[in-house]
Amino acid sequence: MKNIKMRILINNIYKSKLLLFFVLCSTAVLFVGCQNKNTNLDTENKQTIDSQKIEDNSKDRMTPEDSNISEVPPSVEESSSEESTLLFSELSKYQFVFSSGAGAWQTMLNINEDGTFNGYYSDSDMGDIGEDHPNGVNYSSTFEGKFTTPKKVNDYTYSISIESMKLEKEAGTEEIIDGIKYIYTEPYGLDGAKEIYIYTPQAPIKELPEGFRSWVGYMDLSDLKDEYLPFYGLYNVETESGFSSYEIDQTEED
Repeated sequence: MKNIKMRILINNIYKSKLLLFFVLCSTAVLFVGCQNKNTNLDTENKQTIDSQKIEDNSKDRMTPEDSNISEVPPSVEESSSEESTLLFSELSKYQFVFSSGAGAWQTMLNINEDGTFNGYYSDSDMGDIGEDHPNGVNYSSTFEGKFTTPKKVNDYTYSISIESMKLEKEAGTEEIIDGIKYIYTEPYGLDGAKEIYIYTPQAPIKELPEGFRSWVGYMDLSDLKDEYLPFYGLYNVETESGFSSYEIDQTEED
């Protein structure tokens, strides 16, 4: 009987130890699980903060090229306007001359960077005298105006027309000053102009129209020494009048 009670006591002690062990194990598992969950939350929070820092830093390090990505490229009209401005800027360095090369007449023309122009035409006949003008006759025209935007025709030719032109003295009027009769006219070479060609230097001379070449010294192609035009030229297509040019001496202007 005593042995039976002893066994029951031992069994109860054994079951109590098993229950205590089970409780301790469960508590440990729950503790580890909570720790892992907290660690994962900390990791996620750290990744979120780091991601925000990277985005902020990338904004700070944005290059000028990145900041201009959304800029709109210049339109065709803007490019064309820039090209014409550059051409007029180059032409402004030259004075254009329409003359036979002999005699007393000539038309001088200057073109400004914005496409405006000014000049004069003069032709004297000192032998044409009278009682009221013993010193001869002078045909003249002082003028100013504006050209249209140049349009490219080929690699060495541009086309323009006269947008507006104003004469200082009305054509057909006359007056006598110091014994000279001044008869005011349209500027010879620009009169009747509907289309004017601009020929750039290095234009192949043999490909230029005869009307232009006859005025600028290249009529006879058999005796041609220059292969390319050495200056800027203007050609009034309607009247077949050709202007040559020479570079303006800036030191003289200053």
